[in-house]
Amino acid sequence: MTTQLLISGVIFGLSIGSIFFLMAIGLSLCFGLMRIISLDQLLYYSVGAYLTYSLSLKTGSVLLGVLGGVVVAGIVAFAVERLIFRRIYERELTYSMITSFGVLIGGIGVIKYFWGVVPRPVPVPIMTQIDIAGTDVPVYRLVVVGIAILVYAGIWLFLNRT
Repeated sequence: MTTQLLISGVIFGLSIGSIFFLMAIGLSLCFGLMRIISLDQLLYYSVGAYLTYSLSLKTGSVLLGVLGGVVVAGIVAFAVERLIFRRIYERELTYSMITSFGVLIGGIGVIKYFWGVVPRPVPVPIMTQIDIAGTDVPVYRLVVVGIAILVYAGIWLFLNRT
């Protein structure tokens, strides 16, 4: 195995692991702090991703697409929490799990209606690459790892210092 392949594999693995961390930390916080099994969070990630795709195509800017996807996914999540989950907080844990699964299944139907079942890739937001020990590494992968580290540090500070 060459050094370039090893460095490339490590950076790729860290960036994919960072994405999984960012998705899992929401589930973990929801269950750990609120005692709610919220499977519907996966729906909000998907809605944000598909809206990012659509807005990126319409505007030609990935940054505007990401911003719009995050805002709309946040609004949808807030609306579902206020309209649906607020009524079941005092009930048993199974109610929240079943309700969130129902919201997830319904949301998947809405996504299939608007975007179908074909994957919709968003263009790479940062085309720049940097050289690390003779290996060209995409900067966006390092940005994803950096964001995950910042989120981890912020959550750690929030949980341990407040």
